[in-house]
Amino acid sequence: AEGEEPFLIATTTPPTAPPQVFVYDGFQDQAQWNRFLAFVRAHTESWNVELWCVDLKATAQSYADQSVWASGTGRIFLEFYDVLDVDMEAFAFEGLVPSASEQWKVPQLKEEICRQQSDAAQNSI
Repeated sequence: AEGEEPFLIATTTPPTAPPQVFVYDGFQDQAQWNRFLAFVRAHTESWNVELWCVDLKATAQSYADQSVWASGTGRIFLEFYDVLDVDMEAFAFEGLVPSASEQWKVPQLKEEICRQQSDAAQNSI
């Protein structure tokens, strides 16, 4: 319902690494976005991810054909079980290398990204 906080299940091992928000610029269409979601799901274990949320902002090239995007920017919030010793290339997807948001913005972005995902899930029921 509106105004309710999303329900999260706590794990027995709390995350020890600071959460991150990565920004991917350049998604071309819905199919690529769907492949990205599958990519993230496939890597959550190897990345030691406890929680993740994503959002997408896309602009169509024309109103008549919204299947081709002029631009698409995806953001992913990641909360890790442990610190990863990898560079941003480890998170690259189909030539899109993410940039990291400034650490002080992460709590605000988590709320924004995860709230949108929770709202979208509730609206699809």
